[in-house]
Amino acid sequence: MNFRNILIYTTNFILLVFLVLFSKDNNHDLDNMITYNNVKQLNSTYITYIDIKEEVEIIEDEKKEELQEKSENIKVKVDEEVATSYIIPKSEQENNLPNKSTDNVIETFVGNMTGYGPDCYGCTSNRTASGYFVGNGNIYYADKEYGNVRIVAGDKKYSFGTIVKLSNLSFSEPIIAIVLDRGSAIGNDKLIQFDLLYDSENSVKFGIEKNIQFDILRLGF
Repeated sequence: MNFRNILIYTTNFILLVFLVLFSKDNNHDLDNMITYNNVKQLNSTYITYIDIKEEVEIIEDEKKEELQEKSENIKVKVDEEVATSYIIPKSEQENNLPNKSTDNVIETFVGNMTGYGPDCYGCTSNRTASGYFVGNGNIYYADKEYGNVRIVAGDKKYSFGTIVKLSNLSFSEPIIAIVLDRGSAIGNDKLIQFDLLYDSENSVKFGIEKNIQFDILRLGF
């Protein structure tokens, strides 16, 4: 016996008990009040109610699924539009010359640096810890003061938007970068102080760059 039938029989029983008590209190003839047709009609009415209730629940579930699907489609579309708006054209990426002078140094120290890609082990999305999109080879950030700068992961001491100049590199001229990411192995009290973003792990051609000079040019945005 399924739950629906149990519910119907239980309701009928409760109603019968109620009618018996009501009949005794009011001196009515139980045979005249409760007949087979009464119970049959009650069953029919209650079954109709259950059927309607189930249909309503089915419609509600279908609407929920439809709304959820629409919501997911909208989210995907928004993510694609946002991602596209973040990407700096390759023709502009090569222009890494800052718009602002790099002579105003807030802090200088020497340390180590590594490189990473958005496909690194443990990386679950194409976004940095700050939420910046780095998929589709997007490794630059268009800063209002310093132009198109590279992206690095840095210590929490340096809030997102901090500008750092990387010098004494074995593979490149000095690089101006912006802190937009974090890393569990990155920090001023750890072996690696900064992690330079590449479009892929395969694009990183070095292990640990040592004795790198880090010049902090701006703290935060």
